[in-house]
Amino acid sequence: MRRLPALILASALVTACGGGGDGVKDLGTITASGAPSSQTATVGMNDALDFTPNIVLARVGTLTITADNLGRIPHDLVFDQPGLGQSDRIDGKRSADVRVAFTETGTFTFVCTLHPGMTGKVVVS
Repeated sequence: MRRLPALILASALVTACGGGGDGVKDLGTITASGAPSSQTATVGMNDALDFTPNIVLARVGTLTITADNLGRIPHDLVFDQPGLGQSDRIDGKRSADVRVAFTETGTFTFVCTLHPGMTGKVVVS
């Protein structure tokens, strides 16, 4: 009988935590444009420490993300998966391109390593 309270607690925790999601809060979505071999999308970065939009929808193929720093605070864009892609530090009012080859479907998260909690993702289908 002690298992039932533990199962109820575990179920409540999974529900409260969003069922094991990727932890990326939706701040807007953009669909990459172009052929699968040359997709493009622009993601803004701001002084509120957000990527906007922070969700990019893409297809299997090559995606170039233009990381556009709209504010004064420097940022970067680094994918969590090693070797997938990253930018150098991007100072205010500057931009940089990050070219990524996606060979499979899935969700690929990226962060600003200078500001914990500044996250986004590419959803590849």
